[in-house]
Amino acid sequence: MLLAYFNKHNRSQARQLAEEALRCFKALEGDPHKKWAECMTYQLLGDLANLEGQPEVAGRHAEKALDLAQEIDNPQGRILAQSLAHRLIAQITIDAEVACRHAERALELAQEASSPRNQILAHDLLAEGYLSLGDLDKAQHHAECELEYARRLDSRNDEYDALLALAKISLRRRHFQSVEEQVEKARDATRHSRDSGREGNEFLLLGLASWYQGRLSESRERLHHALRSAEASGDPMLQGNVFLILGELERRHDDYGTALRQAERALGLFEEAHDPIGQGNAHQLIGELATAERLGADRATYHINQALNFAKITGNIAGQQSALVTLAQLALQGADGHALKAARDHAQAALAMAQRTGDVLGLGNAHQVLGEILYASGTSGQSREHLEEALEQASSAGNFLGMTRSPWALSKLLNSEGSKPEALEHALAAVRNRDVMRLQLGSAASRAAFLTSSEEINEWALTLAAELEAGVAALEVAEAGRGEALAELLHRSARGESETPPRVRALLSEIEDLEFETAAHSDVADPSVLTPAPTGVDNWRLHEGEQEERRRSFYQELGELTGNAFRDMFTAEPMSAHTLRRRLPPDAHTLVLCALPGWWKESNFPLFRIWIPPAPAEPVVERGELTKEQIGWLEDITNARGGMHLQGSITLSDPEHRWSVDFAKELLPAELRRQLASVKPEGEEPEKLIIVPSGELWAMPFAALRLGEHYLIDHAVLTLLPSLRMLPSAEQRQEERNRLRHEERLRAVAYLHSDVTGHLKLDSLRTAYDLQVLNNPSSLRRELHAKDGYQLAVLVAHGDDQPGLRHSLRLQDSPMERLSAAQLLDCHLPPHLVLGACWSGAQSFAFGEEPIGLPAVALTRGAKFVTAALYPVGIETTAAILTDYLGELVLGLPPAEALRKVQRNYAAGEHGESKRIPWYWAGLVTITRAP
Repeated sequence: MLLAYFNKHNRSQARQLAEEALRCFKALEGDPHKKWAECMTYQLLGDLANLEGQPEVAGRHAEKALDLAQEIDNPQGRILAQSLAHRLIAQITIDAEVACRHAERALELAQEASSPRNQILAHDLLAEGYLSLGDLDKAQHHAECELEYARRLDSRNDEYDALLALAKISLRRRHFQSVEEQVEKARDATRHSRDSGREGNEFLLLGLASWYQGRLSESRERLHHALRSAEASGDPMLQGNVFLILGELERRHDDYGTALRQAERALGLFEEAHDPIGQGNAHQLIGELATAERLGADRATYHINQALNFAKITGNIAGQQSALVTLAQLALQGADGHALKAARDHAQAALAMAQRTGDVLGLGNAHQVLGEILYASGTSGQSREHLEEALEQASSAGNFLGMTRSPWALSKLLNSEGSKPEALEHALAAVRNRDVMRLQLGSAASRAAFLTSSEEINEWALTLAAELEAGVAALEVAEAGRGEALAELLHRSARGESETPPRVRALLSEIEDLEFETAAHSDVADPSVLTPAPTGVDNWRLHEGEQEERRRSFYQELGELTGNAFRDMFTAEPMSAHTLRRRLPPDAHTLVLCALPGWWKESNFPLFRIWIPPAPAEPVVERGELTKEQIGWLEDITNARGGMHLQGSITLSDPEHRWSVDFAKELLPAELRRQLASVKPEGEEPEKLIIVPSGELWAMPFAALRLGEHYLIDHAVLTLLPSLRMLPSAEQRQEERNRLRHEERLRAVAYLHSDVTGHLKLDSLRTAYDLQVLNNPSSLRRELHAKDGYQLAVLVAHGDDQPGLRHSLRLQDSPMERLSAAQLLDCHLPPHLVLGACWSGAQSFAFGEEPIGLPAVALTRGAKFVTAALYPVGIETTAAILTDYLGELVLGLPPAEALRKVQRNYAAGEHGESKRIPWYWAGLVTITRAP
């Protein structure tokens, strides 16, 4: 028997020894210890069967052990044996309620037997059992008792188990600081006996704590550490739990394909571990992901039914509720009478279960889906009652997903009843609650993906606002998620709080080293000279592929770490539409364009235009749509399909093409067009027009839109603004004015690519600035890193159309030297930056993304105005326009007015008839943060 016990790591051998011992014990006659020995042997066999995933065999052995325990003559031994038997039954019982009853009985008997060790084990089972049932108070009580006894006995392993149980309870209570503290104490308790299994469980808890706090990058890092430890431990259940959480994390990032693969991997591991609770959770996630990925209702329904079956077997009430609600949602998609009845039955079953257990979250979910079903059935009165109850329960539980879904559904219901103002209020509540969840995500990329996945909420709210002519409400929705991290970085920089975080600085250094390494390889005419023949070319290609993968990973980490700004600085406090309005220049028109991508539906491209007239007039909102033909023009002009911009150049060079007239009608509200057209191009002061684009509209050459016989720039001075959030407050404006007053002689720096030096004339700059002309990329970077520097920088080189932080200027060809948007994060730029390069004015296009590119990042690092190009134009033309533009700046014109004057000269034919077409002059734009 002892040999069997000490060989438990070798289960087959231990079972053989235990069975041999059992035969020996049965052969004994008259031995007073026979029953005790047989009882202990059956317990050991039950324990082994449980470890081997044979719950039925384990149960039979446990029941036999309990029967034998009752026959033991020695009272103390009988009590102790019964306690052990009940504890074993609790361990192997799947139903959590039944398990807790046996564990409670085991605890009573252990206390009666005065066995501290068995009391510890019973408290451990009860802490885990009540945690599974959701009774956190009882779970906490038993975990604290376990901890107290473990410390009395100086049992470090039991102390560890108790502390980890307390950490799990703290996680459920959302006491995240306590989670970190309890895990640290647990590590300290077992610092001399560490193993990979423990480390995996610790990092799993810490990864969940990071996730629930919205620190998704940190969560992913901790979970991958947990996975490495879990794999090293060989524990399939632990591995399954990590993969399951990783799947949930990928779903949060809207990467459903990866999430589905993680969930399927988790299911396989739970099956290997014979873990029914884990299998149920994995089936639930797979079913939900199958629904999101549109993999077919049958597949989704199969997995959710499996989840329901496992939840019933294990007594997992929360699992049953989730499965029933999901089945109701799946049935609701059928939309016929039979499907709606099935959906209602599932939802009512989930509601009854939640009412029995008092599960606030479950109550909210059940009321929500019941409300949606009744709305689809045409029973609006009952639907409203359930949706309002769902909202109340979601608010009580702090469930912002429910607090988003309920008002959104209520808004649609109210709109169908003709209560549009109330419908708009609920739609705005849905937007605000959605944004609470969105702002918990760690990086701008994650926030953008979340915003994209919920764009229907934005469109619904904007549509209602347009119908009710509620311009302020529309402005709030349109600005949700636009340039938040950029604005935060900008305003921190203005307060002198924007030192580059160490890891960001290290990543930028690695990126520069990699670019240098790539440049060194690209400068070799024959790649085979890098390594000996005959495998040299293949090795060079492999090296090139490795470099690209390293570059991708560096930029991905940089984007996550900075949130396309500095994530550690990011707070994005809500800013009201009235606050944004007050920051606008009182004498300017502002046009906020919100283009919502229509890829998920067959209709035209929805577009909302929000016009903010000069104060004190109220904002105006209108809804429009771009036709399929107009979307094609937009893609041609903005080069959204990639390539060499050939079709765009043809469109912009064709004076008969309708794009400039049609887009003027679609993008500019009718009253704004009328007011602008009333300004005579000659002899009258032009209007000021600030445009805040979105999506592909960032690359629209607005200057060339036509109002009758004239271009838009004939009537208005144009500037582009990434986001209203980036506008400075009155205090910040005054601080900038004070700094300018103290500046003495103006200084300028220019960097010219070797292809440009013979074309761009800088003579006019020398008359007004102390000008330093550089031709060495390293010297330029050194100057841009200096804090006390210049008032103007002119960088004329070749550009690229890479997205986001990879957007760059090609400063030098041999060896290749670039200046990327990422590298600008660590620079101190002058108030005015001129980027004379193809694509240099480009920004990220995707809905919900920060408008990231060279100009936007430059605005956060000191630049107040950025003059840049939207598309590729010939070197000679660019140099000629910039020469004239710099001359107008020297004469004292502000950047936007100087560019307008030069472009109007081209449009008027002063540089020849061939250069009147927009292709030559409309691509240059002025982007600002302080118009």
